[in-house]
Amino acid sequence: MMFWIMIIIVVVASILGDSYSKHLKHKEKTLKIQQDMLIKQIELEQLKNETFKLETEKLRLELSEDFKNAPSKDQLLEYKTKEEI
Repeated sequence: MMFWIMIIIVVVASILGDSYSKHLKHKEKTLKIQQDMLIKQIELEQLKNETFKLETEKLRLELSEDFKNAPSKDQLLEYKTKEEI
């Protein structure tokens, strides 16, 4: 009788150990996927930040160019006086 109990205990321990091992492997895969996802999110945020900086610089340059090409105050006043005549 004691022999059968020991066999059952060994079998149950083996099954539980295998089940726990599978659980740990699954948990490891899940954590690896989450880690990869976080790395990709960080890369995406860095790209978004770089894009924002480039777009801001582009707009700044366009605005600077518009100011250079804009008529002066004297030219605007001269244009206004020509219209009144």
